[in-house]
Amino acid sequence: MKATYYPPRSRVVVLLPRDPHTGKRGMVDSTRNVGGDMEHRVRFADGATATYYAEELLGAEGTPGRKQG
Repeated sequence: MKATYYPPRSRVVVLLPRDPHTGKRGMVDSTRNVGGDMEHRVRFADGATATYYAEELLGAEGTPGRKQG
């Protein structure tokens, strides 16, 4: 199975319900593959960082993430 991911420096919006950053834009700092799931470290304008899986994010330009391959 190929995992969706957002490469570093991609702008993303958090979709995860009930998360403190839901609806906020940030930039991907780093990614890593965790058992086939892509984990993204996102930095927000206020300097805060948080980690999300690809399905919890949306490209800020409205484009889907890339497939790892």
